[in-house]
Amino acid sequence: GVAAAVRMAQAAGSGTQRHTGFDGPITTVIIVRHGMSVDTGRDVFAGNVVPGPSLSPDGLAQAQAASREIRRMIDVPWFGLHAPVGAIASPTARTMETAAELAAPWGLEIGTDAGFIEQNFGEWDGLTALQVRDRWPGGVERWASDPDYHPGDGESRREVGDRVKAALTQVVDRWCGRCVLIASHAVATRAAIGAALGAPPEAWASFRIAPASINVLRFWASGPTEVVCTNRTV
Repeated sequence: GVAAAVRMAQAAGSGTQRHTGFDGPITTVIIVRHGMSVDTGRDVFAGNVVPGPSLSPDGLAQAQAASREIRRMIDVPWFGLHAPVGAIASPTARTMETAAELAAPWGLEIGTDAGFIEQNFGEWDGLTALQVRDRWPGGVERWASDPDYHPGDGESRREVGDRVKAALTQVVDRWCGRCVLIASHAVATRAAIGAALGAPPEAWASFRIAPASINVLRFWASGPTEVVCTNRTV
């Protein structure tokens, strides 16, 4: 049909693939931030604590909506997507619960990878921004502006970027030429987009990543990358 013909044209070298260097199999990574957790409405720093908070009822509905939207996107030839063959989640409750909804239509087993876990906020974890400002004056502002700052003696944003990039490299190697789903977090997803764009940690605040938002990245075996969409919500 028409959809199959368009996909064949895309795979054969249409669009960016005609440019020098866009060669070899393409690995597609669909990264979805977890839906709202029971802490999201409290506006707290929720980091890498395992299992951490679960999805709220609204968050579960968001994950289910994201799953439906991914299925719709796969049926739209202009996205150039294929059915996923693998599913990965950060080892927190909220990402595992999100991944379960994403993977269900294809009956995929979910693997865990701590490389995609949220930033470690150390002593800030579970605190609101107001509470952090009271205890660490200037800390929130420095965290937002300095990629080498360790919030609450936790993990710097640059360190998040290093481990996310390493995890992405492993995913691309393992699932070369195929499509994989990843349930992750806000800062970690920004780091993944930054890795695909070659953007430094200082620029990641420019990427809005809403709960249960869909972000699609493609990686060519020859090295180039493409950001298909970011922060797609339904």
